[in-house]
Amino acid sequence: GRFARCCCRPGVTWRIAETATRSTRVATRLWTNAYVRLASEWHAQQTPLDDPGISPLYGAMHDLPPVMLTTGSSDLLLSQCLRLARRLHGAGVACDLRVWEGMWHVFEFYPIAEADRSLREIGAFVRAHSAA
Repeated sequence: GRFARCCCRPGVTWRIAETATRSTRVATRLWTNAYVRLASEWHAQQTPLDDPGISPLYGAMHDLPPVMLTTGSSDLLLSQCLRLARRLHGAGVACDLRVWEGMWHVFEFYPIAEADRSLREIGAFVRAHSAA
């Protein structure tokens, strides 16, 4: 059967120009433009940065199962997550986008109450959309 997908602040493009939005001016704990540039060069090697194999934003969106995206309002890559949600909706894919106020990139990895709540919501989403 088809199973739901959940992405905790997905990396959807490695093109640095596409991260330079309002969110780059917001404090973040893990990501800076310099780090994204370095990571994109390492990750891509010789692959074009808009190749769907490394930047899923440029891939086919149709016929995907329901998707849940989580991110924080202070995530440097928030704009990418918003673009992915728009692409999924535009392709007719059920997409549940959760933007957590004041949270940063992959905040679910930290021992904080918001992370616990987000992980519970993710579990409920996956269970609800993965039932046989």
